[in-house]
Amino acid sequence: MLQSTPATDIHNEQVLDAVPDKARKVLEIGTGTGALARQIARKLPGVDYVGVEISESYGQQARSFCSRVYVENFEDASAELLNELLDTDVVIFADVLEHFIDPWSTLERMRSMMRPGSYIISSMPNLQHWSIQYRLMAGDFRYADTGLLDRTHLRFFTRQTMLEMFSNTGYSIEQVVPRIFAFPQQDDVLKIIAQTARLFGLPSEISVADAAAFQYVITAMVPSPSMTEPDSKTPSRLI
Repeated sequence: MLQSTPATDIHNEQVLDAVPDKARKVLEIGTGTGALARQIARKLPGVDYVGVEISESYGQQARSFCSRVYVENFEDASAELLNELLDTDVVIFADVLEHFIDPWSTLERMRSMMRPGSYIISSMPNLQHWSIQYRLMAGDFRYADTGLLDRTHLRFFTRQTMLEMFSNTGYSIEQVVPRIFAFPQQDDVLKIIAQTARLFGLPSEISVADAAAFQYVITAMVPSPSMTEPDSKTPSRLI
């Protein structure tokens, strides 16, 4: 069952940066109290900002920064809410898709309704992060109230499986931005991961980069019918 995590007044700066200046209508799934909506409204004055929030109390707070807010579970969206997709320029999932029962079906249904050239921007936790690898070696895979093993997460992804999800549901991947934070022990553990990767015959640089990222922010575009399938599966930019 989809659940809300505790709201925060901190917005995701990389998600904010990924929103194009030309966007005139933004739909955010999981607004929380509206921290990101507030910042995007400052970045894009006059934007039509539609929020979706499963929590009534969060939704009430988000209304201060949104044009309108639907209090619904997006996996079981009303026809009125789905119709908002028809002229939306950007849909944002900021730490949301991992809470869905079936994010693949949701993305596929959205692509069939959204205009070619519109975007999905999604931030997602990375299960390949070094802290999870460290825990697995110790047999310590326990859910928590927050973080990568938030107990409300229903799905878990690595960079590779995130990209596969968007590609396999028909999107063109435009940008992948890792979010890397400085944690204690990080450099030491990453050196060990590099050594282990070499022992297994894996590319150590990629293994280390994927272990350093706490989250990824992915920008995926709804392709035009003329775009070929191989192009839709190749990231045009990897930061």
